[in-house]
Amino acid sequence: MSRKLVSILTVVLIALSCQAGKEEEILKKFSDEYTLIKSRYEENVSSANSREQDKALYYRKADECAELLKKYGNQVSSDAAELLKSKLNIECSRFDDAEQIINGLIEEDSSLINEAKMAKVQILIYREKPGEALTLLREIQDKLEPGLELLSAYLYFALYSRDAGVNEEYGRKFLDSPAIPRSLSGYTADVQRAFAFAALRKNDPEGAVNMLEKALTETPARDKKLKWEAELTQLRLIGNAAPPIYAETWLNSIPLDPAQLKDRVALIAFWAPWSNPCRRVIPALAELYEKYKDKGLVIIGLTKLYGNYKDDTGDRGLLADTDEIVLIKEFIARYRATFPVAVSVEAANSERYKIQDIPAMVFIDKKGKVAHILVGTGQEAFIEDKIKQLLEEN
Repeated sequence: MSRKLVSILTVVLIALSCQAGKEEEILKKFSDEYTLIKSRYEENVSSANSREQDKALYYRKADECAELLKKYGNQVSSDAAELLKSKLNIECSRFDDAEQIINGLIEEDSSLINEAKMAKVQILIYREKPGEALTLLREIQDKLEPGLELLSAYLYFALYSRDAGVNEEYGRKFLDSPAIPRSLSGYTADVQRAFAFAALRKNDPEGAVNMLEKALTETPARDKKLKWEAELTQLRLIGNAAPPIYAETWLNSIPLDPAQLKDRVALIAFWAPWSNPCRRVIPALAELYEKYKDKGLVIIGLTKLYGNYKDDTGDRGLLADTDEIVLIKEFIARYRATFPVAVSVEAANSERYKIQDIPAMVFIDKKGKVAHILVGTGQEAFIEDKIKQLLEEN
């Protein structure tokens, strides 16, 4: 090799080395500033005492991450830099941009592939694809250190999975983690509450009461205490005679009372036409009623007058009671709901059953006792399984 060629190669290598050193220096600043933003957020959010403060801090963090991405994003391009960019895009809710980077790292089998997949789990959660997120999380969870991203995923499945086993599995993983970040440490009591409702889904109301009592002793938040105390009172209804219901107007039926429905299974569905989740569950209830009414099932759709009316067809504004009832009748006909619907003037029924959120389903067994209480949508399979179980009991 000629001396001239050696000199050229030496110059090139020195230049590349300098460039690499400069990029490493920029990447370190990039990473350090992101760490500072996260640390500042964790410190501030741990002392926030309202949902409004939490939200303001979250948006401030997103703005700071957007500025950081703008500052350094075009200066570095290593796999570590690309992963960092994907995280910042997630912080800014730019999920398409983040996913494009992540898919590139996964496709090239980057040395940071597991970290990239963890970022993809976050995106799948944000996009409300929990099944895909859980499958990917199980693939990588034992290959990663328990940092903020991993523990956030554990917490999500502990609190929001519809599967009691998943609630318990990831709740334990979260609580057993050696170091829970400050921004997540306030959720330990929420995990205990999730354990309570997992126990309820597994037909253990006594265990559910005990776990919710424990959650109440562990949370300092007054708003949570008030809500959870009402839930505890509601759980204590299970196994006892179902409270009576009163309604001035009945559609599709004469007036009914749980005490008069012994030897049949009753499902009281608390709902309202203005609620999107309620509108999603009504067709499923209508189908279940047609399927099981001749086998002993009674469904009562229980709502109240609000003085105004809104549904999927629009907002009618303030209305007289008689006009609101007419619109409710049109609603249930449009949704082909043939089960009894009770319309009360006051909220006394919700107070008796401690209903705070709708839709809510109260299952009553053949002895007229409250057997189970379920809140929310997306649980049609569980509802049908519970109906079949109660119908089979003597």
